[in-house]
Amino acid sequence: MLKKIIIPVIIFTITSINIIAQTKHNQLRLKDTITDRNIQVPIDADHNLEELLIDWKKKFKHPSNYNPSKDKDIIYPDSTYVNRLYSLPTEMELVYNQIVRSYIDLYSSRRRSSVSYMLGKGKYYFPLIEETLDKYQLPLELKYLPVIESAINPAAVSRAGATGLWQFMLATGRMYDLEVNSLVDERRDPIKATDAAARYLKDLYDIYGDWNLVIAAYNCGPGNVNKAIRRSGGQRDYWAIYPNLPRETRGYVPLFIAATYIMSYHQKHNIQPMEYIYPIAVDTVMVTKNLHFQQVSDLLNIPIEELRDLNPQYKKDIIPGDHKPYSICLPSNIAGQFLTHQDTIFRHKSQDLLTHRKIVEAQGYTTSAKGGQTHKVKRGENLGAIARKYGVTVNQIQRLNNMKSTRINPGKTLIIRQGKPATQQSKTENKKPTETPAATKSDTKKEPTKQAEGSSQDSADTESSAGSFFAEYYKNIQEDDDNTDELLENEDADMEVADSISIDVADTTIAESDDIQVTNRILAEDTQTIYHKVRIGETLLLIANRYNVSTKEIQEWNNIDSKKVSIGQRLKIMLPKKELERMVEARKEAEAQKEADLKLEAEIQKEEEEKRLAEEKKIAEERKVAEEKRIAEEKKRTEERRIAEEKEHREALKQAEARRLLDKNKNGTGTPRQKTITYVVKKGDTLSGIAKRYKGVKVNDIMKASNITSDKLSLGQKLTIPIK
Repeated sequence: MLKKIIIPVIIFTITSINIIAQTKHNQLRLKDTITDRNIQVPIDADHNLEELLIDWKKKFKHPSNYNPSKDKDIIYPDSTYVNRLYSLPTEMELVYNQIVRSYIDLYSSRRRSSVSYMLGKGKYYFPLIEETLDKYQLPLELKYLPVIESAINPAAVSRAGATGLWQFMLATGRMYDLEVNSLVDERRDPIKATDAAARYLKDLYDIYGDWNLVIAAYNCGPGNVNKAIRRSGGQRDYWAIYPNLPRETRGYVPLFIAATYIMSYHQKHNIQPMEYIYPIAVDTVMVTKNLHFQQVSDLLNIPIEELRDLNPQYKKDIIPGDHKPYSICLPSNIAGQFLTHQDTIFRHKSQDLLTHRKIVEAQGYTTSAKGGQTHKVKRGENLGAIARKYGVTVNQIQRLNNMKSTRINPGKTLIIRQGKPATQQSKTENKKPTETPAATKSDTKKEPTKQAEGSSQDSADTESSAGSFFAEYYKNIQEDDDNTDELLENEDADMEVADSISIDVADTTIAESDDIQVTNRILAEDTQTIYHKVRIGETLLLIANRYNVSTKEIQEWNNIDSKKVSIGQRLKIMLPKKELERMVEARKEAEAQKEADLKLEAEIQKEEEEKRLAEEKKIAEERKVAEEKRIAEEKKRTEERRIAEEKEHREALKQAEARRLLDKNKNGTGTPRQKTITYVVKKGDTLSGIAKRYKGVKVNDIMKASNITSDKLSLGQKLTIPIK
């Protein structure tokens, strides 16, 4: 009777266990067997790859061992993919199903060249990303997220406006302290954007506690993921809420899993990384002035495309250093040259490439005497350069500022122009010379030419009110930014001095009565005639301003009626000896000033270099102390291990002797048995090394006693040592 009752109970129990096990198996395999015929590749992933392949051939090349005949995919069974994904040492769950399989096939077949490209670029960007992920204690496999986000392109821009390696939207980027303006977009800065992405991912994980949900939320936003969770009855598993996610996001996690697989096992599919043509070592330099990439490219001989690749955060090739300090990334061999010649680089073509103006005067109006146009002297500037910048002469600046010499100090504020509103000027200009009050020496130079209505000087003076032609002129004649223009630099090339002569008033014919004042002024002093050779970009007004005379005077001296001059034309200029001496003196003063500035700059650089060397020496000493401390600690640990091993050895001998005496007492024969001890294999142990520790013991003795046939040992393995 008891037998009849027990047998059905056993059968029922076994059946129940099988049903429960089958149910549990089905639950575990749901995410592995899921299929979706409506799955699609995220649109931006396709778009970014298309954009990147355009410049692929410019920046990449095949490795030296590339063999086109072997560039073919190998298809593996599902079990192989399952085992490979499962064996990856990842914190994130990388499951396998047919959706993942479809993406693996996509990467390994149709997108083989894209994978080669991303593997090559990953050699440059993955170490940077891994370092940041490790800093925030995030799974390192998240480094493959940019593979599906931007195809590892810092300049990638999606159709929706997401930008950079991590495809930040504008609002999200600013939420994580990424600066975005017309010139700078730090979403494209690999370092800053990666740091922001790591903080964003960490915040998402604090919300969901599941990395698959984190990746889904990164793609479609936490709001859509929360909706899917609610619609799935509160389940917080990606594969459980899968049907309720947006269609594009459904493929996002499987695509990430496939990207992780192909980047880890690309060799199994005969995919070789392309060689990325990038600098091996780079360095960053802080920039505190506005800088254009073209300035760096021209003077340091580095392609502007390479500068853009290294600094993708600058959208218009301009670094707005006047706003705040920014960094520029340069190859290490170029960074040192930049620091050495940075002043020259900042000056090079600055007026052409950096066109923002600080002050613009309205047409027809000149600043008043009280609030006249001023200039604050910067280090390295001289009066000649300042005069040319504003379209005035050195003498005019000297008179306005009561200067006896051309020496100026950095920080000094100079008055450049004094003027009146245009309405007042027109009244003054219409007055006759006899009605004009007694004028200064500089005023009488040009006043007669202003009084002659319809003269060539009228239109020339209107042109000079803006002063912008000076920038164009000096842009054309500038040959070397290292050589700052001086007032009479290269004098022999464009000015020839004639013999000193004295001119008598009676020998001079006056063309117009209005010119009497100017002519008397010239003839009242001993003069010296010089000849000016017209250079490219020069006008009659420019030449007149250079020598502090009027265009009318130059026309009279050279018997010409037109304002037009030709390149190479020699023009006679008559200057008072004192004026010429003052100009030559100004050149000498400017040269002396330049020499003093260079000396000061050299002293500053020397001081900075000494400071840098002292800092490097301090760092080297600190490293030396740290290294000595490390060696001492390592020596201490080695000694402690040796003492411990000796103690262990003595203890083993003691135990062996005790066993021998015990065996002797049991046998009663007095014949000792073979003594043995047990040894646990430690890191770095070999059979020969272990045998040497015990006198008379050979490797074969240990192998025989331990019943092993190979000399390969594993950590923690127990060996039997026969003691003789």
